[in-house]
Amino acid sequence: AQWCFAAAALLLHLQPLENVDGKLSRFQRGETERDPKIDKTSEQVRSERLHAVDDTETVHFDLGGLYVKPRLWDISSDELRCVEDLVIGREGVGHVTFYGKTDCRGLLDNLSKILSIQPGEIIVYPDATLKPDVGQGLNKPASVQLEGCMPKCQRRLTDSRAQQRYKQRVAQMTQEKGAIFEDYDPISGTWRFRVPHF
Repeated sequence: AQWCFAAAALLLHLQPLENVDGKLSRFQRGETERDPKIDKTSEQVRSERLHAVDDTETVHFDLGGLYVKPRLWDISSDELRCVEDLVIGREGVGHVTFYGKTDCRGLLDNLSKILSIQPGEIIVYPDATLKPDVGQGLNKPASVQLEGCMPKCQRRLTDSRAQQRYKQRVAQMTQEKGAIFEDYDPISGTWRFRVPHF
């Protein structure tokens, strides 16, 4: 793909000129006319494209389908050292809020390797070799909200007693995993819990 950027950049620099009075144009002599606005290396073009953000808040980092609040790509490197209450989520699936100050330098480059939010589960540091000490990185206190967490057979939740039993089952499962149960809504399937760390 880099050769493609390089070829495109070269083609943009070439400005064919008319052959006047039988003389060769600069284009035919192999000379080029450069536009300083276009005169960029393929690496610069790729870097700008990766870091561009449009008005609809589309991010060109590979976030693995996740969103991040605040918009880390708009924050200076000094501010990235201590981002307060970082939120990372996936639309329609859920989100996690990391409490306190988080050092987010380099986070966007590795986010898809560090955190996965899928229907019914969140995995932080799936590769244990990447996990920092407790209190560092994303291995810290957080709240999680997962949406659409319903039993396979939703008919089981037809009456209020069945809903209450299922809520208790979710609470027990949450505690067994070392998390602190906050709430479960059997109608929407929204499950909320806290963790002291990952």
